[in-house]
Amino acid sequence: AWSATEGEIWITSPVLMKLADLTDVHLMLADNSRSVDLETELVYVGEGTSADDYEGLDVSGKVVFATGSPSAVAQRAIAQLGAAGLVTTALTHPWA
Repeated sequence: AWSATEGEIWITSPVLMKLADLTDVHLMLADNSRSVDLETELVYVGEGTSADDYEGLDVSGKVVFATGSPSAVAQRAIAQLGAAGLVTTALTHPWA
């Protein structure tokens, strides 16, 4: 297991804006996440845990932005639909 020491998420279009920075809030990056330098589309998928959340959306090779449980979103978006990664606003804890 490892813990990240740095990481950022940027929106580059239509304006340049930092969305998240690990040095600002350490809990923004899940432990054991893999390193990536990627420029791709960010696709909002609502909760992101059910097939209905992805209806009409192509997330393959893209990063999904979701409000649902990171593990459930990862299973649906990455494992099943080929997304490159995920950003979530959900808080999870090892004891939850």
